[in-house]
Amino acid sequence: MESGDEEEGVTLDQAVELALQHHRAGDIEQATNIYEQILAFDPDNAEVNHLFGVMALQTGNLSTALDLISKAVASAPGFAEAHNNLGLVHQQLKQPEAAADSFRKAIQYNRAFVDAFVNLGSALDDLEDYKEAEVQFRKALSLSPAHADAHNNLGLVLHKLVRFEEAVESFQAAIQHAADFAEAYSNLGSSLLILERHQEALESFEQSLTLSPDNAATRFNLGNALQKLNRLDEAAEAFERANQRKSDYRVLHCLYGLGRRDTFRTKLNESIQKNDTDRAVASVSAFAAHQWGTNDPYPFCKNPLDFVRIRSILEEDGGPELIEMLKKYIENSGYQELPDQGHITAGFTSFGNLFDRPHKALDEFQIHLARHISAFREENIGAENTLISAWPERWRLEAWYLRLNKGGQVDPHIHDPGWLSGTLYLNVPDTVVGDEGAIAFGLQGDNMPVLNEDYPQKVCRVRTGDLVLFPASLFHRVMPFQSYEQRLCIAYDVVPVSSP
Repeated sequence: MESGDEEEGVTLDQAVELALQHHRAGDIEQATNIYEQILAFDPDNAEVNHLFGVMALQTGNLSTALDLISKAVASAPGFAEAHNNLGLVHQQLKQPEAAADSFRKAIQYNRAFVDAFVNLGSALDDLEDYKEAEVQFRKALSLSPAHADAHNNLGLVLHKLVRFEEAVESFQAAIQHAADFAEAYSNLGSSLLILERHQEALESFEQSLTLSPDNAATRFNLGNALQKLNRLDEAAEAFERANQRKSDYRVLHCLYGLGRRDTFRTKLNESIQKNDTDRAVASVSAFAAHQWGTNDPYPFCKNPLDFVRIRSILEEDGGPELIEMLKKYIENSGYQELPDQGHITAGFTSFGNLFDRPHKALDEFQIHLARHISAFREENIGAENTLISAWPERWRLEAWYLRLNKGGQVDPHIHDPGWLSGTLYLNVPDTVVGDEGAIAFGLQGDNMPVLNEDYPQKVCRVRTGDLVLFPASLFHRVMPFQSYEQRLCIAYDVVPVSSP
């Protein structure tokens, strides 16, 4: 082949080996020169297109990697390793469906390709198909029982499937096969925390931080474990050091629990200067102000109970038909449902955003919902709060449904990623007694200590067809009911979207 002075007189195989040596040594420029010369001589060389594409992937040049590895599999359709690496490119490009297709092709041509099974499981995880992801990780482990990444990834999907005990076993298996696996220790701690095995969770987070001391998410979870153990001073320090999205909220929560009013006010003022629309901070500020008998300085929504809005869409054109369409759609949609998740009793929620799937019923619902959101803003246009005055320029709707059966209830919680939250009731049992199944709003939640039981609350006895809107900073819960008829609703949030 024709080549530069260094490669003059070498065979094609020797040139490929020389390029690979430069590639492995990190001499990207020299490796690139040789790969390009080979492809000028033999443009359909699958091996070189693949190797050159892998180098592009490793250096972050994803468009080049996609082009080169695609050429490799076009020239050699049975090239399993190239299909696998093409899948990795698609994953980096946030194209999980294309990634899954490539990993399946890799497996088609090599049924013992362990990493392809692991990668397929990860792509399915990205697609929120957790049950099928579990299948692929278990296939990988049947071929390679000591594969630590497969055990860890299996634990992650089991955690998402609310099978926390099994998740713990998977993370422990990952650690057994890789004692320095910091991520597995952190994931183990997260599952143990939900199982209320707080001391064990703390020890797992500590071990993870010993191995990876700069992991901010793990340090934040360390704070969660310390807070559960009522070690509030240490928890506040961990939250502060983590500097995560909810760090200010958690620090303030701890300071309130410790009764440190002056430090609380100082921290709250700092938080206001950084962000005066943090819904979680607004919630703890409102409750602490009431419990301590002080003014609430946080400007998001100081009197959130005054902003609860309830209207019946049964009185609107097409409203009754919409309720029936949505009920029928949910019954036949095949959404993945998750069982009790800590704050839910005797119920199931759908997973993922309902609005990600196009359907006439959901399109009609969005039209109705957008109209009510607009009315909410217009009705409160003069309100002196950042809920209205700082309304996000760009936002999206996220929705999920919730089924509750006999004995069902939901503990107090907020949807702080949202700006405005709400619920549409598709079926409320007719046989409930009193406040059974009602939605109750209040300032207290998230285990904040109650000093004065007489804090503001509002109980709303909702009916089928009611559409509710309220500030995302407001704690709300579903009161238990004993009817055998199912309670079905769609919950939703207006979620701010950052400018591109």
